Amino acid sequence: PETHFLLTATDPTPILPALLSRCRIARVAAPPSEELLRRAAAAAIEEPDFLLLAQALGRAEAALDLDPDHRADLLQTAARFAAWLRQPGSPPAWAELPDGTLAEQRETLSRRLAGCLGWLAAAYGEADPAQALRLDRLAGQLAEAIGEIGNQISPSLVLEQLVEQVRALDGPQRTTSENTI
Repeated sequence: PETHFLLTATDPTPILPALLSRCRIARVAAPPSEELLRRAAAAAIEEPDFLLLAQALGRAEAALDLDPDHRADLLQTAARFAAWLRQPGSPPAWAELPDGTLAEQRETLSRRLAGCLGWLAAAYGEADPAQALRLDRLAGQLAEAIGEIGNQISPSLVLEQLVEQVRALDGPQRTTSENTI
């Protein structure tokens, strides 16, 4: 009897080579952007929000798969993160501990921090050299925090350390501007 398994992945890198060698790879193109925007509108997601979610998740289709509560949480985080990026030295309101069980906190915090990485990448193209350096450093801190959450470190400890690093990152900029007043 012939039995077939359908294995789907957005990235084949983590698949074991022994398994991958027995697979027939068929690449499927993403739907056209017009189709994705139409599906977003059908799901009551406005275009600016859809684009923010796509940046956060790395794939436009993933934004359509997000449940409404997670979507709202990411959009709220996006607004807080954008406000913080515009005002270096302000408290990082985007870096707050989510409610829920420990597992839910890990999942939500990972999604939020990954979203911040996506929004950083989008902001990088418009940054001047000093801002680009700040974004580079922040990207490293965010990636480290995401890794620590994946390594089962407490989300509250990860956030505490991240907030300290962010404040240190913004500290010299604030001090410099205070000295020139």
